[in-house]
Amino acid sequence: MKKVVVVIPVYNDQAGLELSLQSLLPEKDLFDVLVLDDGSTVPADISKFPELSIHLERLAVNTKLTGALNRSLLYAQEKGYAYIARLDAGDRAINGRFRKQIDYLDSHPDISVLGSWVYFITSTTGQVREVIHPHTWQELKKMMHYACYVYHPAVMMRTEATTRAGTYDARFFPADDYEYWLRMLDMGMKIELYPEILIEYIRTLESLGAKQGREQLKAALRVKLKHFDFFTMWSYLGIVNSLEDLYPRLFPIRGLKRLAKKLIGFRF
Repeated sequence: MKKVVVVIPVYNDQAGLELSLQSLLPEKDLFDVLVLDDGSTVPADISKFPELSIHLERLAVNTKLTGALNRSLLYAQEKGYAYIARLDAGDRAINGRFRKQIDYLDSHPDISVLGSWVYFITSTTGQVREVIHPHTWQELKKMMHYACYVYHPAVMMRTEATTRAGTYDARFFPADDYEYWLRMLDMGMKIELYPEILIEYIRTLESLGAKQGREQLKAALRVKLKHFDFFTMWSYLGIVNSLEDLYPRLFPIRGLKRLAKKLIGFRF
């Protein structure tokens, strides 16, 4: 058995699933694939990819992603995989991603979660943006209180760490991944980003962020409040940032945010 399982949840997006599976072919010998069909009205089909070692599991009802993710954790734990990698249906892994993340985690046993920088692509316009964030665990331990810099589809994490952290909390959907990362940080685990672009993150009109943008902002605010650190400047700035995003006409929130950035040399 391989040491890595790549988890791809899918809901009514056969074309996106095929795009993602196609991107896995260059490194197919490094991992198994778990496709979780989250209650699609037309069942997902993996028959075009016999080259990949795929296990397809169909959930009876749509769990709005959280249930599918929690099922993937249990699956990886039961099967004994060392690492769980993520990719969303419609996103593409860049060739070399998995070898780089495996090698990094193998050589850095203190790191529990490893994300990466990403290409952020808007499907409707074709616009491509490089998303470069702070990447060391020392930076992320503080900065994650300001915003979520860990893109879920770019993550590879230790299965053992998920056993300790537990499951994703559906109460924070659609920011349940953000809550999961902050929970791990609170437990003393280390999270880093591989300082290269390793995935193409495709934003469509059906993407979670596009369909539930405001709900995601509200959920992120609740995450920040739950994990508020009174001794970290970034917690205070994170609350201000969320309020400005949710209520842009509020005054003087916008001015306070600009002032705070100047005072601490904000650089992102």
